[in-house]
Amino acid sequence: MEIHSTQKPIKYIAIAILVLGLILRFHNLGLHPYWHDEVYTSLQMGGHEYSIEHDTPVFKAKVQNKIITAQELDKFLYPNPASTIVDSVKLIAQNDSFESPLYYVLLRFWVDIFGNSIAVIRGFSALLGVAVSISIYWLSMELFRSKTTAWITLALVSVSPFHLIYSQEARCLMLWMLTIALSHIALLRAINQPKAINWIFYSVSLILALYSFLFSVLVLAGHIVFLLVYDRFRLSKRVINFLVSALFALVCYCPWLISAVYFIFKFHISMPLSYKSILKVPFWYLSRWLHNLGLVFADFNVGEISPKIHQILYALLLIAILCMVIFAMRFFYQHSNKLSHIFLLSAIIVPFLPLFFKDLISGGGYTQVIRYLSPCWIAIELIVAYWLGNKIESKKTPRIIWQGILTLLIILGLSSDILMTNSELWWNKLDANFFKQYADQVISKAKHPLIVNDDSYIPSVISFSSMVDPNVRFFLFSENGEIHIPKGESEVYLFRPSEKLVKKIQKNYTLEHVPLKDAYPGGGITSEHFYRVIIK
Repeated sequence: MEIHSTQKPIKYIAIAILVLGLILRFHNLGLHPYWHDEVYTSLQMGGHEYSIEHDTPVFKAKVQNKIITAQELDKFLYPNPASTIVDSVKLIAQNDSFESPLYYVLLRFWVDIFGNSIAVIRGFSALLGVAVSISIYWLSMELFRSKTTAWITLALVSVSPFHLIYSQEARCLMLWMLTIALSHIALLRAINQPKAINWIFYSVSLILALYSFLFSVLVLAGHIVFLLVYDRFRLSKRVINFLVSALFALVCYCPWLISAVYFIFKFHISMPLSYKSILKVPFWYLSRWLHNLGLVFADFNVGEISPKIHQILYALLLIAILCMVIFAMRFFYQHSNKLSHIFLLSAIIVPFLPLFFKDLISGGGYTQVIRYLSPCWIAIELIVAYWLGNKIESKKTPRIIWQGILTLLIILGLSSDILMTNSELWWNKLDANFFKQYADQVISKAKHPLIVNDDSYIPSVISFSSMVDPNVRFFLFSENGEIHIPKGESEVYLFRPSEKLVKKIQKNYTLEHVPLKDAYPGGGITSEHFYRVIIK
């Protein structure tokens, strides 16, 4: 039974935290480096003919074998005036159909309305992040029918560092999380109120989820397992309605799914794996899983270059968070109703297992990528909120203990968010952190620098160009082109060159590494990837 005396204070606190979360999501949107994944978003959204996986001569002809300024490279961050939204979708389908198109279509509309800037592009994710908080509040209401638990859910999600960090990044994650929450809500409504309109709502939300990110098929698999277990594997009318709705969504997604599967088998199967299997490095995977779980509640940017005392304290915090989640899950399993615990456990286990077995058998590191497990994090946040909500409403233990735990989680989240939104470098930007330091410590002090690179990974070059003065010049050699540095250049730097380019230049010039002070590690990039060309 709800004790209404506690609802109003929690309600007002949750609304205040939602407003704070909104402000923080839009705060300093242009501060962090625009890293290569975000550049790839811009290239896809803008209708630029570029692909990571295969040669795109039309695009490369625009930048290769000539001097081009950072200002000219920055134009690729924004829509190509000669292209339309339809052109963007066609190019994604041709060049990288693994990426679902809905986010890029909506982002293109957003940029066309509000203008071209990094802050505007990221602002779309920030808006989606606020919508995610509200939708998970709605999901909590549908699942638990408890206003206290729903308000706690809203507070936890609003201050979650995981949600904030991707609300300030130009990638599709926030749209995917929004559509996941909506598909969960639609399914629960269709089960509780089996009307045609609710099953239509489910089909539409599932279509949106599938066109937001390919891994939504794992969310659908979780729904299938949930309903089969919930209805004891009977072919009930509810199961039939579900199958019809899900099948309709899959048919609508089928054209893109076929293209995506073809793309995966053509390009991804042949790619070398980035990470070893779980069997070879089990403790590394365990540490990554623990770290990612902790990021849902607290993130202080503690890494390998942090002081040892900070690493120890953060490790203890991660262990405390793990214990809290274990206690919450145990309580949830023992006290929640059948629908709730089957639904949320399916939402955690089913999306996780296929990625786990892929990492276990052949490697790839899919389970250590925090955003791939977004369905799991949503479910875990709901379970923790249920645990705290029930404990706060219970008379068996002092309410102040559970209010204190909730307050501590909110303080951890807010302090993480404030630190994150006011820090220029953060772990999620990987090599872009190093690029930013290189731009500030080296390139900004050169009088007339020329940055030399080949076309091994153009998004990194465009990312770097956004960090330097607009007049800084770049020279991108084609892979098989002649290496000739223009006469009269005295400040020439190699930016993340391929081994092939380094060997070619060493035939005619001397190279020296450019050391950085307090270098921030990221993406395997170090000072070894940057050189100054000594021209005699």
